[in-house]
Amino acid sequence: QLKYMLLPLGELTKKEVRELAKAKDLRISEKAESQEICFVLNGDYRDFIKERMNDITPGKIVDIEGRDLGEHKGIAFYTVGQRKGLGIAAGRPLYIIQIDAEKNSILVGEEADVRKKELIASEVSWMSVGSMDGAMRNGSGRNGPLRAKARIRYNHQKADCQIIPVSDGEVKAIFDEPQHAITPGQAVVFYDGERILGGGWIR
Repeated sequence: QLKYMLLPLGELTKKEVRELAKAKDLRISEKAESQEICFVLNGDYRDFIKERMNDITPGKIVDIEGRDLGEHKGIAFYTVGQRKGLGIAAGRPLYIIQIDAEKNSILVGEEADVRKKELIASEVSWMSVGSMDGAMRNGSGRNGPLRAKARIRYNHQKADCQIIPVSDGEVKAIFDEPQHAITPGQAVVFYDGERILGGGWIR
């Protein structure tokens, strides 16, 4: 799959791209670096969502005992693991541990509640080894279960795990240590050292 990738900038460095943009009098040449969403101009994705969605509905924020702690402004504005900006006063730090779209509710708990040891990944693509069997042959599963490191979001420190096939295109990753905020819908990427074995979508 990687051989079909098209990289329009080729081997140009970031500095060279900026110089080309400046030569063509493009304002982007002086833009500060950012890891924010490139098409959200002011950096606030909430405003971007508000302008494009008509069905944003407030709902309940509840704790793991089912107690009503307050009201959220719409589940589109929150993410698993979030602590700040919940608008509730509980006397202790609380984190989002689950977002229930059907009930339009947010479940919160303490830091230990948001740490999990397992995830299921679907639509898994073994981009550099072709298949789970290929990962076993080429990775650290040559003498037993497939061992790898997994990254569950862009700024996550890769963590040791064991990967077990569940069904066609699905695997279970069992981490050696609980990980903070394993979030459905995010991508997970599996590594053998610095080499990418493959990845999928957290279910």
